[in-house]
Amino acid sequence: MNKFTIFLWLAALSVAQAQPSQKYGVHRPLGPDYTEAQYVAPTQQRIVIYRSPSARHAGVMALYLNDSYHTSLQRSAFTALCLSVQPTQLRTIARALDPARNTDTLPQLPPKAGHTTYVRVSEHPDGRPRLDLVAARIATPELQGTQK
Repeated sequence: MNKFTIFLWLAALSVAQAQPSQKYGVHRPLGPDYTEAQYVAPTQQRIVIYRSPSARHAGVMALYLNDSYHTSLQRSAFTALCLSVQPTQLRTIARALDPARNTDTLPQLPPKAGHTTYVRVSEHPDGRPRLDLVAARIATPELQGTQK
């Protein structure tokens, strides 16, 4: 081997060793556990959308806010976002289901300045997606063990 080849091998080895170990990734897609926000600004509303660990549909549910894609949730996952205080439409699509029965929509989430609104993504008995507004006293225990 010439000196240039040895240099390339050493450079590649040092770069590979310098890479930090990944906490999350393809095999561990979920991030940190859910924690309740202590404060929501009075000029904003906070929306928490989650899927429980007992969800029957194994695939992901795509979420759209005001007809714009936001994220996809798998079992035991949540997303939280703060928005200006205005009516918000939420729609979910189960990608693995027949297109004729794969959508559910909450036409308008009630705007609540300075408060959190909880929405559970679940399934009807026939497998269609379902969106439910959930009270904080119900959502808080269900969110324990969910991850971002």
